[in-house]
Amino acid sequence: MTSVPNPRPLLSGNKMLSFLLVFLIFISCDATQRAKKTTYPNRPIPEKGQHPKPKKDDTATTPSPKQDTIVKPPVQTLPDGTLPNNRAVKVALILPFLTQQFNESATNINPKSDIAIQFYAGLKLAMEEASYDQVPMDISVIDSKASYSETLNLQSNPDVINADIIVGPYRKKNAGLMAEYAVKQGKIMFSPFSEIQPTALAGKGRVIQTFAGLETYMKAIVKHLIQTGDIANTIIIKRKNGQDNRAVNLLQKAFQQTGGIKSIPTIQELEVDQSDLGFDKLDLKEILAVKPNTVFIIPVWKSPKYVTSIVRKIFVSRDPEESPTIVGMPQWVGFKNMDYQKLNDLHSIIPTADVIAQDASTKAFAKKYYQAYHTLPGKNAYKGYDFGRYLVAFVKANRNGAFTLPDATNLFNNYHFKDTYNQVTDDLNNQPVLYQNDFVRMLRMENYQLR
Repeated sequence: MTSVPNPRPLLSGNKMLSFLLVFLIFISCDATQRAKKTTYPNRPIPEKGQHPKPKKDDTATTPSPKQDTIVKPPVQTLPDGTLPNNRAVKVALILPFLTQQFNESATNINPKSDIAIQFYAGLKLAMEEASYDQVPMDISVIDSKASYSETLNLQSNPDVINADIIVGPYRKKNAGLMAEYAVKQGKIMFSPFSEIQPTALAGKGRVIQTFAGLETYMKAIVKHLIQTGDIANTIIIKRKNGQDNRAVNLLQKAFQQTGGIKSIPTIQELEVDQSDLGFDKLDLKEILAVKPNTVFIIPVWKSPKYVTSIVRKIFVSRDPEESPTIVGMPQWVGFKNMDYQKLNDLHSIIPTADVIAQDASTKAFAKKYYQAYHTLPGKNAYKGYDFGRYLVAFVKANRNGAFTLPDATNLFNNYHFKDTYNQVTDDLNNQPVLYQNDFVRMLRMENYQLR
C-alpha cells in the first residue's frame, strides 16, 4: 500500500548539501575500486564538451583529459540489436543533469536535475549489487542539458556512437530524436521517461519503452471498469477547451477495442466549463439520483486547481446513500494542496506505474539509499533502482546473440512489454521496432492509503 499525501520533498534536509552528496558520485569514481571488466561510470559528467576542463589551480594534481589524437581501438561489429559477449556492454546514459546551471550557493535544485540525479543514484545502487563478472558494463553518464540541440549534437559523441545501449533522454522531443537515431544505427534504446511514437522509427534497432504512456493508462482504466462491472455507470468528465480530447478519445478507443457492451455504444461523456471553478451551473445531483454509484473518470494530469474543484463538486453533490467513485491520474498524488479527505471519502481510484507501495522491500531500499546518500529517495530513485536491476537481467539474457525481452515481476513497479510496429500490417513480415510497457496497477484510496 502507499500512504498519501506525502508532504516530504524528494530531497529532505539541506537540499543543496544533498545535491552535493549525490553529485560527488560523478567525480569520485576510482577505477581501482571497480571490477576489472567494468568501469562504472567511466567518467564524470562533463560540464562542457566531451571532457571536463581542470581549473587553473588544479592543473598540478588533475590528469589531463584525453586528446582527440589518441587512436581508440575499433568497436566490435555486431548484428543490429544484439549485444557483445566478449567485452563489456557499452551503455550511454543520457539525462538532464543540467551541470551548466550548477551553483554552489543555490538553495534548491532544478526539478529536472533532481529527476536525473535520483534516477542515476538509484541505478547506481542496483549496479553495485550486480555481479560485474557476470554482467560487465561500461556506463557513460552524459548530460543532455534538457536541450534538443544538445541531444542532436550527442549523436556525434563517441560514447553515443560506440554505445550498444542508449538510455534516455528525458524530454519527449529529445527522446524521440534519440530513438530515431538508435533504430537507424541498429542500437538498443531504453526510454524510462517518455512515450515514443513508432511511426517515426525506421531501421533495424529496437526501442524499449519502460515508461507507461497515456494510451496504456486509458486502456488500463477501461479494462478495470469492465472487469468490475462499473463501465455501465461510468461518465467521462471533459473540459470544453479540448485539452482532454486525446485522453477521452483513447478511452473510447480502448472501450471499442474490448468489444464494449451491447447496451452502451460509447462511454458517456459530460462536458464542463472550467472557466467557472465553482461549477454553479453544473448539476450532478440528477445524475447521481439515477446512478448513485456513478464512476467519474477525470483524465487530467495537470491543472491542480481544476482537479481540486471538480472533485469538490462531486463530493458536495452526493447524498449520504449515494456512493460515487472518481478515477484520477497518477500525477494527482504529487499535487500541492490536494484535498485528500475528499479523495479518500470518494474511494478514488488511481492508475499508476510509478507510485511505490510501502512494504518491507521499499523500506529496505530507503534505508540503503539513505546510508549511501544521506537523503531519502523519491519515486525516481526507486525508478532508477528498478531500471538498474532490469538492465542487468536484460544484458544477461541478451549476451548470447539472439534478442530477447523478458518481463520483470520482481520490481517495485513491474515491466510487461507489448510489441508495436510502424504500420498495422508490419507484424506480418517485420520485426517490431518498439516495445511498450503496459503494466499499470489500479490502486484504490482507502484510509488515506493507495491499496
